[in-house]
Amino acid sequence: MKDYFKCETGTWKYIPNWPGNIKYNLKWIKWSWQRAFRGYADRDCWSVDGYLSVIIPDMLRHLEKYTHGIPTDKDGEPLTEQMWNDILDKIIAGFEAARRMTNDDNPQEYDADSLLFEEGIILFKIHYFDLWD
Repeated sequence: MKDYFKCETGTWKYIPNWPGNIKYNLKWIKWSWQRAFRGYADRDCWSVDGYLSVIIPDMLRHLEKYTHGIPTDKDGEPLTEQMWNDILDKIIAGFEAARRMTNDDNPQEYDADSLLFEEGIILFKIHYFDLWD
């Protein structure tokens, strides 16, 4: 079996030599321990933007799926569930675009991803204190 651990980007990490596997596994245990006790690992700090663009979309999908309440808009009017889900979807799309931009997945789409990210980050900023369940 060649697949050992899933890394933050969602792809499987494989180190072809046996000592390298042991070394990576020990680091993975250390990083897991750090995340459990302080909330983040040293590895997460190497690319905070890349790390956040991976975990925030998953967190927002979970919030969207299991939400128990819907916030109001900035005028105090209640949002509908559909309106709130559309806002969350745009924020998710923005952070997914940021992930593609940091990974250089498709350089031809950089401008389109940049626009998606800008829209998503503006909505993230506006609704930051509404991201609760």
